[in-house]
Amino acid sequence: MTPRSIIHKGATIALPLYLDYQASTPLDPVVRRQMAPYLDHLWGNPHSSTHGFGHDARNAIEAARQQIAELLGAEPQEIIFTSGATEANNLALLGHVRSHNGARHVISVATEHEAVLAPLKQLQAEGVEVTLLSVDARGGLDLDQLKQALRPETVLVSAMMANNETGVCHDLDVLGQICRDAGITFHSDAAQGLSTKELDVGQTAVDLLSLSGHKIYGPMGIGALYQREECALTPLLHGGAQEKGLRAGTLPTALCVGLGAACALLTDQREADATWISELRRQLVTGLRTALGSAVQVNEAADRQIPGCLSLRFDGIEAEDLLHALPDLALATGSACTSRDARPSHVLLAMGQSAVDASATLRLGIGRGTTAGDITYVIDQLVATYPNLSG
Repeated sequence: MTPRSIIHKGATIALPLYLDYQASTPLDPVVRRQMAPYLDHLWGNPHSSTHGFGHDARNAIEAARQQIAELLGAEPQEIIFTSGATEANNLALLGHVRSHNGARHVISVATEHEAVLAPLKQLQAEGVEVTLLSVDARGGLDLDQLKQALRPETVLVSAMMANNETGVCHDLDVLGQICRDAGITFHSDAAQGLSTKELDVGQTAVDLLSLSGHKIYGPMGIGALYQREECALTPLLHGGAQEKGLRAGTLPTALCVGLGAACALLTDQREADATWISELRRQLVTGLRTALGSAVQVNEAADRQIPGCLSLRFDGIEAEDLLHALPDLALATGSACTSRDARPSHVLLAMGQSAVDASATLRLGIGRGTTAGDITYVIDQLVATYPNLSG
């Protein structure tokens, strides 16, 4: 991949053009600068207590923990560092359910990320009963279905903040309150939602919440789990007593600092990001619909989605063919974690789409670095290429 620039309709466009922000966001330069000292010369082990190198690293990590807590409206002691949202999800699901004895039942949603569905399969193998709730054609969840699924032995409900393929959001306030009223722990994978949606765990009945650095313009390889203090967890890793004994292993100072910096930046910039990205999304959808009409469909409900995630179905084609025809556009057909899987998206199938329609879907990710010129270029490329494949 050789980066280059072109001029398109008066705007400078950097190619290949990155439109896969749901897979990973670029590291913000502000975050990179704050990480640099802990990569260059402040390399002490944060768990060393006998010298300044260790003290400096530990203080930096605790400052980062405070920044993450401030983003979520949590207390610093409620933040557990992990390697990413996948580990946080595993710790939340396996760790909480394993802390209970006797009959155990867990409820989740059919459109969850594999980082939730795979731990649920593991729990099933351990004798835990799992109920996966269905969604409607727009990815929405029927609240009555959740209420009817609750049982005396239900110990956990897990529903993501925003879907990584369609951007569809669940109402965590309502879901959390249903669980709180029933005395059941509520977990949410918030990896995709936090970049443009505000969430205050002090105002929302969320007991466990997972996040990842590389979805919010921070570094890869770091994430966190919010754990309400009274919520029990059994550790997955065993070794030292780091992270209150819940997550053994030496913390990577630079990555922790990067995650904290990304959260602090998000606290200040999220509203502006959401406004800008929403306008770019509007331009993209309007441009494609004006040129292609009903041949392009949006796979979500416009009133409950994150603006940066756009799932589009192009009738009569294979989305993979469109990707191959547009090598200068970094797009996706679905989750990066399953991109080598030839099967249709489980998310779109759960929304009632046929395998043919699911295979005609592209996911476009818009983010902080996307420009209006980029959107014009994408529209023109898609409009010019699609007819050649659909004819």
